[in-house]
Amino acid sequence: MKHYSTKELLQISDTAPASIRDALSSENTITTITNLGVNLKLHVDQLGLVAELNVQMLLGLVNPQEFLQELIAAGVPNADAREIMTEINQKIFVPLREEMRKGPAQQVAAPASPVAS
Repeated sequence: MKHYSTKELLQISDTAPASIRDALSSENTITTITNLGVNLKLHVDQLGLVAELNVQMLLGLVNPQEFLQELIAAGVPNADAREIMTEINQKIFVPLREEMRKGPAQQVAAPASPVAS
């Protein structure tokens, strides 16, 4: 896996759609990853790797198979690595995909105020 500097990731994220940029630091993303760490008793370095890989996957820099392989290489048991993938998919990527399908937010025009005659 290629390691990207913070500067490189910021440059890449600047070109990403707004919904992806929002997902990178959303409360939902942070909570999902934190809960995975607690529930699976991940070491802090493993949890950091999950967060790093999630950012890279959101930006299209790694694919799910690479994500899984990196977790296993870092000592995360296969079953736990697959659970991490499932949780991230269900709680981060599925909602993001739905949001992106909706397209840009449609602004509803407010009804015109009656004009006094």
